[in-house]
Amino acid sequence: MYPPLILLLRKVQVQKEYKNFIIPKGDIAVVCPPVSHRLPSVWSDPDKFNPHRFDNESKELDTPTVRSFIAFGGGPHGACAS
Repeated sequence: MYPPLILLLRKVQVQKEYKNFIIPKGDIAVVCPPVSHRLPSVWSDPDKFNPHRFDNESKELDTPTVRSFIAFGGGPHGACAS
């Protein structure tokens, strides 16, 4: 509910295009987990503490939104993410 880090900063390693934006190599990308983890378009009842949303039986993480859970800076399998 309350991540220890409010901003995660990463240096962009490869230029990417996202929607109509170009993110140049060398820029700094910033993500805010407290905001990302409370998006109602991603999470059902995002302000409710529900530890069971991460159970194997739960479909909460089976969302088309890539990396919607960014705990510890990269999500549950950040090292394996492409």
